[in-house]
Amino acid sequence: MKRAPDMDNVWIIHAERLTNSVNGNPRYILTFTDGDLGSWTYQTKSDASCSYDVDNFVRSRERINVWLTKADRVDVMEKAT
Repeated sequence: MKRAPDMDNVWIIHAERLTNSVNGNPRYILTFTDGDLGSWTYQTKSDASCSYDVDNFVRSRERINVWLTKADRVDVMEKAT
């Protein structure tokens, strides 16, 4: 069974590109909001595939669900249903 998202139905309001990971994959610092309770800022996990979706989610302002690692890094982002 897949665990529940750490942040549900949020969108990205700010994305700052960092230097690439050692393996050449993109990394970001992302700020999310739900529109009501405030905003939260997290860094993407090194070499996480979700880093390739950041530009699309920022431009579309789609609502997404976000899963974090134990170290509070963004691991997975999926379009909210």
